[in-house]
Amino acid sequence: CGGQHAHTLTPGAAPTCSPCRHHGMSGDLRTTAASVVSWFLLNIAIGNLNGWILKHHGFSYPVVLTAVHMLCCWLLSAVCLVTILPPADPRPTPVGTVAKVRTLALAFCASVALGNIALRYIYVSFAQMVSAASPFFTMLLMGAMVGKRYSLAQYSAIVPMCGGVMMCTVGEINFHMLGFTAVVASTLLR
Repeated sequence: CGGQHAHTLTPGAAPTCSPCRHHGMSGDLRTTAASVVSWFLLNIAIGNLNGWILKHHGFSYPVVLTAVHMLCCWLLSAVCLVTILPPADPRPTPVGTVAKVRTLALAFCASVALGNIALRYIYVSFAQMVSAASPFFTMLLMGAMVGKRYSLAQYSAIVPMCGGVMMCTVGEINFHMLGFTAVVASTLLR
């Protein structure tokens, strides 16, 4: 790099520079930051777009919308794996790993489908408010499924956050029981 700062020399590898004022953020950190920001922005865009399609255009097929969403994700992931991020080790994935990923993928797909069903009946802002209670649901599920115990401080931190969210849902003008049930189920599956 030509700068007067620390370099890492590994036998058989190109020299790399440690992050410094000369270069700013390291490449891995930049990639991670860009990934998180793009994921965040895409989630906002998709949530609002789905709500807009379901509410303002009378599209009454939220599961079809979910199927299109999943198909686009699969196609874009495949293109990305072939062009930008080819696997370093192309060996087949073990069957146990495939089963675990399949279970998580089905839960995620069901979560998105239920979220889209909810958006047919409630507004995106209300759905986001209910989804903010996911730490509470995570603690409940971890306790029920694997016996995880949390400290009093952790429970105390959850109460004002999730309690506030629940209080906000009580006075919702556009409350619909089916939409509320679907968004709670969607949040549970995350």
